[in-house]
Amino acid sequence: MPEHPEKSPQAISIRRHCMQNILHAVLINEHDGCSGLLANAGNVVETQLNVTKNMLFGEHDIIDFIKQQQVELADRKLGICGIYHSTYVNQACISLLSKLYRSALGRRPECYLLLDPKHPGRIDALLYHDSACMRGIVLNMVEDAAG
Repeated sequence: MPEHPEKSPQAISIRRHCMQNILHAVLINEHDGCSGLLANAGNVVETQLNVTKNMLFGEHDIIDFIKQQQVELADRKLGICGIYHSTYVNQACISLLSKLYRSALGRRPECYLLLDPKHPGRIDALLYHDSACMRGIVLNMVEDAAG
């Protein structure tokens, strides 16, 4: 499937609670790696879905999981839009998750959120259009919606 750069957003925002949940997962699974899916409404990532290694290598189960999650998210006017992973996840796992994403949803991920916990005292969060992490997207943090 070819990429459509003209349809790719130049900036994406993420809700504070969502980023906190992802960072927590990265800290808990720091050296084992952590990955999952991002769900958005418009250009705002609202939530994440953790994907464990056990889920990842049970190929048919995760395709069904992704499809079911998409249905449930659609009821909340959200849609799966991308993949997140820490730097401890190997490229083979990222490629597999991307392939399963395409199989389940029929399209490429819009974005890849890379989390790098290898710096003392901080975790870098960088957003990309591609799994090779070559084409950057501006990532903005937004406060949680009031309610």
